[in-house]
Amino acid sequence: MVSRERVQAVIERIRPLIQGDGGDIELVDVVDNKA
Repeated sequence: MVSRERVQAVIERIRPLIQGDGGDIELVDVVDNKA
């Protein structure tokens, strides 16, 4: 399972690149979609 902390860590690494291109990103939710 992917944790919220791991997703947030990736977002923090790529966010400056996205912002440099005029965009932005934020984590809203992480949901477990196991069937």
